Amino acid sequence: MLHPDKNKAPGSSKAFQTLKKAFEALISGGVFDESDAVEIKCPSCTVMIKIHKERNDLIQQGRDACTCRSCKKEFGQIFCSHCYSSWMMVIEPSRQGQWLTCSMCSMHFVLQYPVALPLPFIPSKKPPPPPPAKKKRKKINWWDPQPTKKK
Repeated sequence: MLHPDKNKAPGSSKAFQTLKKAFEALISGGVFDESDAVEIKCPSCTVMIKIHKERNDLIQQGRDACTCRSCKKEFGQIFCSHCYSSWMMVIEPSRQGQWLTCSMCSMHFVLQYPVALPLPFIPSKKPPPPPPAKKKRKKINWWDPQPTKKK
């Protein structure tokens, strides 16, 4: 009973907004600033979904899939293997591997859906750790006296 229309207690509106924000973060795959958000349209029900910019890039490259918060269908970007035209499609596992005809080049290609990354998708803000330092070897010149081995 957090909805402000049902609960008239003071602070119910703020509690509802907090809950709504947490729900959106879970559905979209992480907590991010509004400046890092982009909207993507579900091809099934045409609802606009806010997701992180980095996740959107992965979806547009065909390396991730997204789940619509309204219709609960998963969708992703597919590509023609000949002309690299792309379409946003609802993922239907029964159609995986079927032959499709590209509307741009009229060539046939096999439908390959992207695989969704595990949720929550939280992009890392910190840079990757530096590589381990290499041990410096002492440079030996041919004119330097060679160390003698002790027996």
